[in-house]
This record gives sequence, C-alpha cells and structure tokens, in this order.
Amino acid sequence: MILKTQKSLETLPRDFRVVVFFGADGGAVTHHARRVRQRMLGDNPDPFRFSVLAPSDITSAQLIEEMAAVALTAEQRLVMLSMPTSTAETDKLAGLVTALVESLPSTDTVLVAQASTLAKAHRLRILCERHPQIAIYHCHGGTLDL
Repeated sequence: MILKTQKSLETLPRDFRVVVFFGADGGAVTHHARRVRQRMLGDNPDPFRFSVLAPSDITSAQLIEEMAAVALTAEQRLVMLSMPTSTAETDKLAGLVTALVESLPSTDTVLVAQASTLAKAHRLRILCERHPQIAIYHCHGGTLDL
C-alpha cells in the first residue's frame, strides 16, 4: 500500500507488518526509518525489542525467525533492515520480503526496510504497493512524496 503523506506515516495502523522506505536520498530514507522506530519503541528502546540486520548477511529463514521472536518486555518488536549497498542486495531484499509475506509469523513484530531508488517495475516495489500489510514510502529529501 502506498502511503503518500507525512500524516499517513504518523498514523500508520498497527496491522502493517512491513514498512519500506526508498529513494535516492539515503539520508531521508534512514531518517524516516528511524522515526518509525522512535514512534514504535520510544526514545530509549530496550535492545531486546529491536534488531538491525543487513540484507547481505541473512537468509529468508533467518528473517522469518527474527520476525517470529517475541518481545519479553512489551508487545511489539521491530526488525530493521539496513540500506542495501548494491543492486544485487536490493534484489535480495525483494526476495527476503517476498518470502516473509508468504509465511508471516503471527507476532506483532514489524519489519522496517530501507532501499535506494526502486523503479516502478522492480518486484519489491510492486509487492509493497499491492500487499495490504506492507506500507511503502518514496522519500524525496526531507519530505515524503510520490
């Protein structure tokens, strides 16, 4: 599902399980991903409530396992995937997200993924725009815009 405005980011429904930020401005992408983390977990999050992973370092099974983990101190966890550094890693990210949504664990864990520019025909962008539990934001500088 495409969310177009800053307000839609602030009022993101709890049933979203994956949020993908993308755009040529890596700083804006990272900024918005961190804002979601802060909104969900507060200013000083418990380290057991979130994980930061690199797409190049994990498999689909490891991501699904991480998403299935339960937060012992609260109801919601967050898994963040850092910005891919190459086209191959962006393609791998698409595969990871595809595998995840096919067998989404029944926890309240949310995945926040970052990507650089995604063409309209890129499989990750198509999946995110069509899936009801995935939000996608196209970041342009300091604002969200499509």
